[in-house]
Amino acid sequence: MASAPRSFRPKVALVVAMLSLAGVYNVLADNAAVLGQAQAEACAGAGPGCAPALTRLLRTPFFQDLDFRASGQTVSVRCQRSLYLVGAYSCARRTPAVSP
Repeated sequence: MASAPRSFRPKVALVVAMLSLAGVYNVLADNAAVLGQAQAEACAGAGPGCAPALTRLLRTPFFQDLDFRASGQTVSVRCQRSLYLVGAYSCARRTPAVSP
């Protein structure tokens, strides 16, 4: 029975290392495709002349928050992967925060 924990520990360490690498990749990898999806979402329904300007970018292992200035207003978009750390990104507009 003492051999079971010894064989289990390397597997847990490998899983933790893989999850850590996936998180680092999500933060540091090129996000040009995600940026394009977010720009398209920011301009949804704004017409053909929409040219969103990125004003804020927050990248975490689990999602990316992007704020754009488009058509005279600030639009917040959140892009996240389908399975937390892996999978395809999908983007959606966020409800603006209410100022006190």
